[in-house]
Amino acid sequence: KRAFDCEYPRYLGVRIDTIFRYRDGNMYGYKTKGYVVITAMFREVFAFSDEGVGCVLWKHAGGENLIFYNSKAVTINMEYLPSVDRSANALGYYYFDDGLIRVRRQNADKTYSEILITSDAKPVSLPSDYSLVSYTDSRILLSKNGRYGFMSSRFEWVTLPEYISAKPFYEGLAVVSDKYGVIDRSGDTVVPFVFDYISDCSDGVLLAYEKEHGWTVFEKTVVNP
Repeated sequence: KRAFDCEYPRYLGVRIDTIFRYRDGNMYGYKTKGYVVITAMFREVFAFSDEGVGCVLWKHAGGENLIFYNSKAVTINMEYLPSVDRSANALGYYYFDDGLIRVRRQNADKTYSEILITSDAKPVSLPSDYSLVSYTDSRILLSKNGRYGFMSSRFEWVTLPEYISAKPFYEGLAVVSDKYGVIDRSGDTVVPFVFDYISDCSDGVLLAYEKEHGWTVFEKTVVNP
């Protein structure tokens, strides 16, 4: 189990070799091959990132919070909140990707907002008036006025917000529409915009449907230069 109750990329949340979660009874913590880093005292802990930060879910009388630890067991932050559910809508939570992770926070007016933070728990600035939809494969999915676009993890537009719908990246590919098509992480079209439905990429395969011609199977390939 890696946090989600939906299909998600199999590379998401894979542990690193130097520090990993362990179980003691029904509780989890972190350890290396030689010693315990964080005692097993949490219901859920998630894979330590390459940035040297681990995320745990702290359940308490007032609710749930995320706690971020570094590899020396020093608390980085414990103020942010987890996703409201574990569906595909929560992709981008619990695991750092290219130095960023998705969290919720409570605002001064008691409302909640979704943001991205860095490995030192600092919020990042996104374009004003845009809503954060998802974050996978180092690509930030944003929406504004019913239109969707993607930014890179370096906050440069990959595609301008011009799609009427868009799904997060899976295995380096994202399904977008008017008529459905697929783009890669550079924003280039790899499946034309002629389909009525396209599945997320799973194990290198996409299924596409078009009413007149039926189903088509697409398989990712690697072209040697």
